[in-house]
Amino acid sequence: DDNSLVHLLCRTGKTSSLKALLSCRWFDNTLICKHNQTGESPLHVSIRASKPASLKILLAHIAGSKHLPSGHASKPQWLGFAVLDTVDDLGGGVGQNCLHLSASVSEGAPMLDRLLQALEDSNCTSQVVRVDRNGWT
Repeated sequence: DDNSLVHLLCRTGKTSSLKALLSCRWFDNTLICKHNQTGESPLHVSIRASKPASLKILLAHIAGSKHLPSGHASKPQWLGFAVLDTVDDLGGGVGQNCLHLSASVSEGAPMLDRLLQALEDSNCTSQVVRVDRNGWT
């Protein structure tokens, strides 16, 4: 099983444990975008498991982090990558990003709004993709 602890906490909705893990000084921020054996990142897992609190915690961690994972020049770039990263393996929904997934799950509308708001708040919509609440532009 290639699920990280972050994946498991997001899937189960153990928000206090997720917050504690993310706040550890040694936490490796690359794990936020790491895919499990079914090609899902922790953000994908949170959405598929209908755990909006886990998604909120992950997005807040990205926004508030002082340390960027390697390969990302800015927080907006990291956030854009995390939200627009696609499922890439056997988990179903191959090629779908967090916006697609949140639009396809029950209780997904609040998660979609949170994702769009996070993109807008970080000013990365102009750098990564132009999105409005009525669809893609």
